[in-house]
Amino acid sequence: MNTMNQFAARFALPALALTLAAGAALAQPADAPAKAPEAIKAPAQGELPSGWAVLDRDVEASGGVDAFMKIKNFVANGAFSMPAMGIEGSIVRTQSAPGNLYMHIDLGAMGEVVQATDGETAWTIQPGSTGAVILQGEQAQEMIANAKFYDRVHPREEYESAEVVGVEDVDGTACYRVNLKEKTGKTSVSFYAVESGHQIRIMSRSSPEAESFDVVIELSDFRDVDGLVHPFTMKQAVQGNEFTITFDSYEHDVTIDDSIFAPPEAEVPEGEI
Repeated sequence: MNTMNQFAARFALPALALTLAAGAALAQPADAPAKAPEAIKAPAQGELPSGWAVLDRDVEASGGVDAFMKIKNFVANGAFSMPAMGIEGSIVRTQSAPGNLYMHIDLGAMGEVVQATDGETAWTIQPGSTGAVILQGEQAQEMIANAKFYDRVHPREEYESAEVVGVEDVDGTACYRVNLKEKTGKTSVSFYAVESGHQIRIMSRSSPEAESFDVVIELSDFRDVDGLVHPFTMKQAVQGNEFTITFDSYEHDVTIDDSIFAPPEAEVPEGEI
């Protein structure tokens, strides 16, 4: 496997699904910064809000359930960069309810990266490949789960438990540290700003076998766009390898050809039937 294929398989594919699922507000960007909701006061010693209260406040800080449920799809355009490898390109993410996803990264002469699902089958195209490959196992399950359009505004449907374990400093911002357990059994840690309510850091595992949270996502540049709020900059480190996604436009409720989500003629990985 050449260097570019290693990059696509190890970092772009599993990691981007995590990163991009974190966005919520979906519309054309505005210059005005997001208006912060009324802040939860910094807790006194021994006093912390419930994990569900923190997750619910993040939903409200991002525009609220009603505003988000009004939209049916979105298309987001931006730039992708991995400075340590000198890699730059453009990225387009198309997603629609209830669980369709098509994500395309154009790396110019290096080729393209595609990952997509129609809610049942997850597939990918990597630089240097001869066609699409059907994903299997954990990778497929994670992509399908991350494509669920309304999960973020219904945290109780996604998580089995949410526990606030303390307040920690994240780059100068006081945050509630929340231990999360998905109904699938997967665990992660999220940090929610005490003042704004926004989720600004996510820590998870790159694989079920990982001993530590080796995927770290940083969310910033929150903007209020037509009543919905989105983090326009997402920085991610996967096992020490870093890349950044910067979105510059969002459109929602656009006309989408649903055929893009379905897998094309695909290769089945060697050893799979």
